[in-house]
Amino acid sequence: TLLGEKVDIAPSLLFYQRLLSNKHDRATELLASSIKDGGTINAIDTVLVPTLRRIRRDVDEERLSNEQLQVVNQSFEHAIDSVIWTSHEELLAASPTEGKDPVKASRPNVLAIPAHHPSEELILKAFAATTPLYSVTVGSNNSMPDDFAAHAIREFPAAILIYVLPRGGFSLSRFLCSSIRKAGYTGPILVCCSGKFRYFDRLFVKFRKAGANFVTTSLRQTEKKLSSLIALASEAIDPPVAQPILPLEPCIDSRLSTDVGRLESCELRERQMGYSKDKKVF
Repeated sequence: TLLGEKVDIAPSLLFYQRLLSNKHDRATELLASSIKDGGTINAIDTVLVPTLRRIRRDVDEERLSNEQLQVVNQSFEHAIDSVIWTSHEELLAASPTEGKDPVKASRPNVLAIPAHHPSEELILKAFAATTPLYSVTVGSNNSMPDDFAAHAIREFPAAILIYVLPRGGFSLSRFLCSSIRKAGYTGPILVCCSGKFRYFDRLFVKFRKAGANFVTTSLRQTEKKLSSLIALASEAIDPPVAQPILPLEPCIDSRLSTDVGRLESCELRERQMGYSKDKKVF
């Protein structure tokens, strides 16, 4: 740089540049370094989500050709498969449920639905590899709201996540919420809208009216909320611990024994004083 000053470039911008230049290895190295420094969920929020925002903006402004877009999407999916899912398999291998009874070790399922764009499906595929506490079924962007509603009733997942990557998608995500509720699903629905919003309260109220229970603005918040919901659901489902049955021992009520003793002492005093039922002798 000019005069030797160091300029900090955002990791998402570096990642995007390497995707554009078709340097798969350099892109995967940067993503792996971000995961090592801050974790998988942090890398998704700070690297993958801003990168997809730039890609969508360049497509809308016609800065990317169809060939360039295809190369970028392939490189993006390659980075997710080779880095994030590799770390997810290592996380599953080290999880405490590994090697236990498969019935007891079965994980709750979360249905993840992209709101309106294929980029949201890519983010959800990466998000599916963030935790061993639950499994994530990622819906297709080409599916209809009725298909998601039917899946929710048929499988009844532990929770439903609707992901929105602005711009756009809010109306469709609210329609998804209302369709799933009208179909009869009573479980928790969580909507994640990545970004910063000036009028978040208004956004939250609209989603609540549509049937959502929670609204988050990052995937880190989403992961924490889903983990707490899964933990609460598992505690409610677990049966109570059986207590040992102890043999019954004969016991006498202390109040009863006191009353009996008092009655006997009264009868003894009456006999000593010469008291009878027919007449009283003092």
